[in-house]
Amino acid sequence: MWSTVLVLAIAVNFEPTRVGLLPMLLARERPLLQLLAYLLGSLSMTVGFGLLVLFVLHRNPLGTDSANGGRAQVAVGVIAVVIAAAMAASFLLNHRRGQRNELTNKRRAANRLVSTTRAILGRGRSPWFSGFVGIGVGLPSVDYLALLVVIGASRVSPFEQAGALLTFVTVGNLVVLAPLVGFLVAPARTSATLERFGTWVRSRSKLEYAGFLALIGSLLIGLGWQNL
Repeated sequence: MWSTVLVLAIAVNFEPTRVGLLPMLLARERPLLQLLAYLLGSLSMTVGFGLLVLFVLHRNPLGTDSANGGRAQVAVGVIAVVIAAAMAASFLLNHRRGQRNELTNKRRAANRLVSTTRAILGRGRSPWFSGFVGIGVGLPSVDYLALLVVIGASRVSPFEQAGALLTFVTVGNLVVLAPLVGFLVAPARTSATLERFGTWVRSRSKLEYAGFLALIGSLLIGLGWQNL
């Protein structure tokens, strides 16, 4: 279980939405406060939903708490590999059809979306808006639901389940925690680094994301197979 927690948590740090929002938040007035509000909003949603599922409903997202943890890991890994294969097939099909213009248009649309989001975030100075953005980013994603499946299907104590959840949240938010600390020491360098990192993440092709997702899925299958 713990290996799965770390693998999924590391993968969360490369989500384009999560990474792309950080330079925009730091460009607002009182950037540290904005970033802190964003982090608190995200944590409140993520931790609250996880605790509700695991300790109030006593169910994982599949609706059962009796499944084998290893089988759950393998199942999540297989789903990830299938999604990665579909993404790769779609990319290769478009490429063979010579639809490079379509891919370029999609990237232009993504850039326009980034510009629009930057304009919206640039208005006002209230940290409450950043907090609501964090709540939106913290809504349960596929990888987070996969984590809850694995934790809920494990036969460990509630204390260890809570520890796994908090570990995932901490490691999964390193991309936010690191800039929060770095901005205190070197704000200009931190902003520039985040901007470059965000640009790099957004410029990755669908095939590259498919490869990354396939790698994560394969690791989950291997880890789950060992626990069968």
